[in-house]
Amino acid sequence: MNLSLLYLKHRIPSLGGTPEEIAERLRAAGIGVKRIVPLKELLADVVVAKVEEVTQHPNADRLKVCVVNDGGEERLQIVTGASNVAAGELYPLIRSGVTLPNGTKIKKGKLRGELSQGMLGSADELELGTDHAGLLTLTGDLTPGTPLPEVMDVPGIVFELEGDVDEDAVLRALSPGASAGEASGDAHLPKESSAADGTLTLNAAETALVLIDLQQGIVAMDTAPHTSAEVVAECAKLADRFRALGASVVLVHVAFAADGADMLKQPVDSPRPGGVPAPGWSDFVPEIGPRDGDLVVTKRQWGAFYGTDLDLQLRRRGVRTIVLGGIATNFGVESTARAAFEHGYAVVLAEDAMASFTADAHRFAISTIFPRVGRTRSTAQVLAALTSDSR
Repeated sequence: MNLSLLYLKHRIPSLGGTPEEIAERLRAAGIGVKRIVPLKELLADVVVAKVEEVTQHPNADRLKVCVVNDGGEERLQIVTGASNVAAGELYPLIRSGVTLPNGTKIKKGKLRGELSQGMLGSADELELGTDHAGLLTLTGDLTPGTPLPEVMDVPGIVFELEGDVDEDAVLRALSPGASAGEASGDAHLPKESSAADGTLTLNAAETALVLIDLQQGIVAMDTAPHTSAEVVAECAKLADRFRALGASVVLVHVAFAADGADMLKQPVDSPRPGGVPAPGWSDFVPEIGPRDGDLVVTKRQWGAFYGTDLDLQLRRRGVRTIVLGGIATNFGVESTARAAFEHGYAVVLAEDAMASFTADAHRFAISTIFPRVGRTRSTAQVLAALTSDSR
């Protein structure tokens, strides 16, 4: 896990001290700091790219398919949901196989059936700012393929942390008044109930994967800090493994009657935009399913428990633990996680298998809400924790 000084100061405005002093405070709290790295070093493989062509994605209204010149002999295809992408403009390109400053490795994959060979970057994703509203547009007479640090000033540093560390523990350790050792233990759990170590073991016979709102109309939206393509890819990994072990896979989507009669209509300060969604809006993306044996739950609001038979289906199958992923972190996923906790289920949240509509909204749920209702892990950790005990 990597955290930039820029992000830490964004979360803790009063944070002071040199990078070395901050690192020592983390170590004193039991959080290992592998090294302090100049951001410039971590962005060395991010290059200037020119978008030569932009076309509408054939299967998603909010996605665009771009032909990108990265300085190589062949053009790359990149799928993006950024609203400010335009032909002729220059943007940072993170090719597949390259790792972002936060430690996320970008992978080649298909988004709604179209190949994407990397991603175009925003200031937030590159730790060059906190704005995730659109791509970082580069200006000047720049040559595609040039490393980003050669064409712009790249200040800042990043802390490379050791082991399985949760952001909440880091923020506790660096917050005003934090004492040495305050963040020690399993940082994914609330302080007062921390386990002796971060070991996670999941018995497939008693564990269900519950994926929230991976449907056409929602996956087409812009998400952060993980793109919807990345979320779908991680959720597909989880679903494939659960199915292979004979564990329950539950696909949840939200849908409404044609006249919208079953939609919530209470007066609120920020009402849901638009009316009744168009046909196909609630269809699952093909990468997720459903497959034979999957359970499908249709809900009429954020949470997956109210007004559905989800609780009955889980209990009849002997499920004690649910693993959650989907979109959006602080809406459908969080609402379902809270209800699952209140229904007595153990909850595991796959951080890189979910995203929200802003990076801050995602991080708030991850660092503040989820430690109180479950354990937050990566997709890789969940996969490693699954055991195939017979039913």
